[in-house]
Amino acid sequence: MAAPSLATLWREQAADDLERGKTPLVVDSHVIPPGTQFGVNLYALHHNEKYFPDAFTFNPDRWLTDSSDTQYRAFAPFVARPRSCAGRAMSYLEVSLAMAKTLWYFDFRRAAGPLGEVGQGTKGVETGFGNVDEFQILDMFNANHEGPYLVFRPRGDHCDELD
Repeated sequence: MAAPSLATLWREQAADDLERGKTPLVVDSHVIPPGTQFGVNLYALHHNEKYFPDAFTFNPDRWLTDSSDTQYRAFAPFVARPRSCAGRAMSYLEVSLAMAKTLWYFDFRRAAGPLGEVGQGTKGVETGFGNVDEFQILDMFNANHEGPYLVFRPRGDHCDELD
C-alpha cells in the first residue's frame, strides 16, 4: 500500500516516431500527440478499484486468490521496464527474509496511546489525508512517512534462538 516511490513517472513519445513509421500512442481511446508528456501516478494506480477491489483496506489475502493477473500487472512498486529499480530483486529478497524472521519470532501490535496513531489520517480532513485507517505517505521523489510505532514481544519457547 506504500510503494518506495509514489511519484508520477513521466514519459514522452519521440516527436519523430510517426515519421519513422511508428503508430501514434493511444491511451483509453485518446491519441496522445508526439512530444506530449504523459504519466501515471503510482499511488493512484495502486489504489484504483478496477485493479485492487477495496483498495484502501490492508488485505494481504488479495494476493492469494486465483484472480486474473491484472492486479499483478498493475502493481509496480519498483516502476517497470527500462526505468525499473536495479535493486528490486535484492530488495524483495531482503524484505522477505526480514519479514519472515520478524513474524516468526515476534507478535506485534500498535503502540498504546497517541504513538499508535502516528501516521494515520485525520477524520474530516479534505486534503487527501482523511482516511483514518490508511497509513499516510508524503510524496516526494521517494516516499516519506511518520510511524507506525509498533510494540514487539518475543513469542513462546523459541525466544532463546534470537541470540
